[in-house]
Amino acid sequence: MKSKKGAVILHWAVFGLLAAIGLFAWLTYDAELGVKVKGEWQLDYLRNFYIEGQEELMQTEQQALLVGNKIIFSLADNGGFTESSPCGVEEGVHYWNKVGSFCFLEVDEEIDQAFDKAYQEKYNSDRRFAVSHQGKELVGEAAETEMISGPKMTYNYFPHFRANIGYNFDEYFQIQNDAKSVLDLCKWKPDLRECLEDTKPEYWKFTDCDAEMYRENERKVVFCSESPGRYTILQPDGSVVPVRYTFGLDFTTS
Repeated sequence: MKSKKGAVILHWAVFGLLAAIGLFAWLTYDAELGVKVKGEWQLDYLRNFYIEGQEELMQTEQQALLVGNKIIFSLADNGGFTESSPCGVEEGVHYWNKVGSFCFLEVDEEIDQAFDKAYQEKYNSDRRFAVSHQGKELVGEAAETEMISGPKMTYNYFPHFRANIGYNFDEYFQIQNDAKSVLDLCKWKPDLRECLEDTKPEYWKFTDCDAEMYRENERKVVFCSESPGRYTILQPDGSVVPVRYTFGLDFTTS
């Protein structure tokens, strides 16, 4: 009985010794001897692929922020339109209405077009983003994946961004709704100027926000609107510029 019990103890002792030697070898084996260190592949992937991809996304977000700030002003100068207003353009002023119709803005469509145009001009890139706004953020996602390649692995990712531009494009809805009300109230009034002075919002100016002057051409009037939310945009040179909108209204009745 004693010999059998001793054999069992010896068996487990040998097993434990072998396990300990194996664990020690696994923990201390030198990679220079040809054994791959555990986790090296993962670290290489993180260093050379994932982190590089994340840095690229951060750069894309910064680019989107700069382009976003630019299109705020380019759209505002054009009454919210990237190209020509379907209601007409006269002397560089985009009109929001023509006889019998009002050209309401499709804001996200204009943002998407304006962003694409400005991004290509600034960065000369083949990237195309689908861009919209959510509150004060511009949100964009590229149409195609991009790839970071290495000798033994690749990393595919979708370029995208969510850039806080500190401005909400929904202001256009308020300004255009006010414009529709002013048109309805004043288009039949013989004395157009008197009606406009009584009914236009306080944040609207005639012609120019800095040098207001009433001008009327065949019942067409140009307005400069201050930002209802008093938005200002920080520029790369450190200056702060207020957002202002230029547009025209046609009070012709027939």
